Amino acid sequence: MPYYIGKYAEINIDGVIMPFDKWSINIKKDAIESTSFKSNGIREFVSGQSSGDITVSGFVDSTISNSDFANPAQIRLSMSATDNNGFVALVVITNISFELETRGPARVNITGTVTGEITATI
Repeated sequence: MPYYIGKYAEINIDGVIMPFDKWSINIKKDAIESTSFKSNGIREFVSGQSSGDITVSGFVDSTISNSDFANPAQIRLSMSATDNNGFVALVVITNISFELETRGPARVNITGTVTGEITATI
């Protein structure tokens, strides 16, 4: 089975490939308690609603500005630029922060919350 390596990853926000070098997605599913009298004292659960958070970060490109990001934005996080393996989600961007070290490059960090459906092809 092939494995993926970061150098082939791609981050696409509203159709524009961004010069970011790191992304993560955290998909959660609620566990709703549905314990009945027939459970013999063992708690039972059913699957509830899904939610997710996305974080992307990378070096600041001179073309990046806050106005580049629609809210919500369609974000495509791929594990390879040559195939469709990855995630597509509509994301409400909740935070954009910039970091700069005196002797280092400027970086931008963007976090957001998934709204609606997450499409995963892995």
